[in-house]
Amino acid sequence: MQAHDRPADREPESDVGATAFDRAAMKLGEDARELVVRQAAGVVLDGHYHVRLASLDPAAAAAVHPNDTQRLVRALSLAESGSSLARDSDRLWSGETRRPSTVVGLELSPEELDRRIVERARAMFEAGVVTEVRTALEHPLSRTVEKTLGLREIASLPAEEAFERLVARTRRYARYQRKWMRRIPGIVLVDGERAPDVVAAEVVTLAGLAAG
Repeated sequence: MQAHDRPADREPESDVGATAFDRAAMKLGEDARELVVRQAAGVVLDGHYHVRLASLDPAAAAAVHPNDTQRLVRALSLAESGSSLARDSDRLWSGETRRPSTVVGLELSPEELDRRIVERARAMFEAGVVTEVRTALEHPLSRTVEKTLGLREIASLPAEEAFERLVARTRRYARYQRKWMRRIPGIVLVDGERAPDVVAAEVVTLAGLAAG
């Protein structure tokens, strides 16, 4: 059959020879597809796509961090199709609970948080995390484990460079978590820089007041 003889109601086979990546990208909206292609090409991304999401779906933009490319692609794709990543009722963000509850968040100064991140990362390397990671990568990993911060860097980079990369990524993630925590409805922030037993005693007291 010649090309011009193809029945009018038959879709052109535009993805013949396309990779799985190409076919998946074709299903996305224009902005989401462009974001996926640029990321795959190793292009350094700026905040343009998050700004674009904010113009299409402000609620989803508030729930998605600009550096979370995977969720950003999903949110853009949904927004461009007329749907939304932000649900009307999200159990993690809702102020409603099945039983009377007090949600407590530990508050640390940026300086103390940074000190703890560096201290924890240093302790990991001193305890042999490089060997542990390389051994783990010799076996199949779950998708959750593959997303572990610093996993690939620890396995492939010189120790000191891997350490710096891990610290930098953890700092970014901690900032994201801090913003997320502050948006939880009804959260009670507690000074987490005091001795653990003092912090625990305050949490217990708060829980007792809520129950009473």
